[in-house]
Amino acid sequence: MSLSVLRDPRLLVTTIANALDANNGLVEHVGNRSLLLVLDNFEQIIQAAPDLVAMLEACPNLHLLVTSRQRLRVTGEVEYPVPPMAAPEAVELFCARANTSADETIAELCHRLDHLPLALELAAARTSVLSPRQILSRLVDRLDLFRGDRGGEPRQRTLRAAIEWSCQLLDQNELDLFTRLAVFEGGCGLDAAEKVAGADIDVLQSLVGREGQRPRRCDVVRSRVSSAVGGRVIDRDRVLHLAAQAHGNMDDGRP
Repeated sequence: MSLSVLRDPRLLVTTIANALDANNGLVEHVGNRSLLLVLDNFEQIIQAAPDLVAMLEACPNLHLLVTSRQRLRVTGEVEYPVPPMAAPEAVELFCARANTSADETIAELCHRLDHLPLALELAAARTSVLSPRQILSRLVDRLDLFRGDRGGEPRQRTLRAAIEWSCQLLDQNELDLFTRLAVFEGGCGLDAAEKVAGADIDVLQSLVGREGQRPRRCDVVRSRVSSAVGGRVIDRDRVLHLAAQAHGNMDDGRP
């Protein structure tokens, strides 16, 4: 079941009970039955994770499969990271959705979209009126170019909506750091994040925990975050200069 519309962690058990028509209570309804319960988008109510442990303790044959952008950090959790799409898989997905054949332009387009499935799906939806090369030329300046059909969830109908929904899940410290990291192209290492963006190690770890790897960002996402920086970054030209220096040091193999 999708939890995308749920914002109050206190409503988790009630929401599950309603979905299962558990009129006499969730624990009583499940009891000793063998049941697999799939919960999607748990990251926005991560504070409710202890409730899952209580459910498992009360229902010995209940199994939970939970999707989340960050770990639950509860007893018994087994993490299965979902890696990014490989380049051939991304190209195959785009071509299947766009009903076209692979070429160098499509490979570059997929690379610029960081092989993100949602971005690829939305970009492919535009191929009825734009060629892949035309889409590629509009990536950074036209974020609203990426629109899906009206049948999906609101946060997945446009790439802008998906990015803004993700940003809403961050606390203020995480959001401040996320916007400062927008000066980097293709991600950055720890030294660069600390020296250029003034990253606090705990806040950085929290961000990395959400992404499952070191911070990285495709061009269109970076463009959206950069546009939101405004007054958050003091002396932007200096920060950009430091970012360029940091990338140069990384390329040269220096720390």
